[in-house]
Amino acid sequence: MSTQKCPGGASGYVKWQCNFNPDLGLAEWFPMRPDFSECRSVWLDNLEERLNKDDESVIRISHELALMTLTKALYSDDLQRISHIIKLSLERAAGNVLNWHTIEVWHKHQMLKELLIYIVETISNLLGNAQDDAWLDLNIANRKDVASALIKSLESSALLLAENTNHDGSSAIAKANVCKLNYFKHSNDYSPLTNQFLLFT
Repeated sequence: MSTQKCPGGASGYVKWQCNFNPDLGLAEWFPMRPDFSECRSVWLDNLEERLNKDDESVIRISHELALMTLTKALYSDDLQRISHIIKLSLERAAGNVLNWHTIEVWHKHQMLKELLIYIVETISNLLGNAQDDAWLDLNIANRKDVASALIKSLESSALLLAENTNHDGSSAIAKANVCKLNYFKHSNDYSPLTNQFLLFT
């Protein structure tokens, strides 16, 4: 068993088994690629810590998450943590909206739309080819869980945006791997706005 520190300043260790193949009469690596499942990106620790502080802007953290997932190689553990960070960001944003008594609806809508853009960017980055290895290191069950959590976050963000809109209309956010369409329509009985979205990957 070969063990090395995870690259790029990540915590944890990379492991790779070396086995003797009697048919070929030589040693070979097994499986085909090293195991990075224990690697954790340190910069995500910082974002998680800041997200738990009330004085930190959810939009700022979401912006940084979008930038970092575009430029950094991720690990399987990172995918799970990022899906959780997005979920917590939306919960924080939903709680903040309740306290924005002095902010007009149009301003709330703009701030939440900015948050939604960063979330779509982040998810699009996770689905990019550069992160294929991270997805492959997840077992099938965890892969489905992360994908499901990301889709639910897209839905939650769309509903949050719809609830803080006071006009009919639509908007589209298109990134490399995600195209999100939002439709806002007042109901005749003046119930909260409804929303629909499409996700393409």
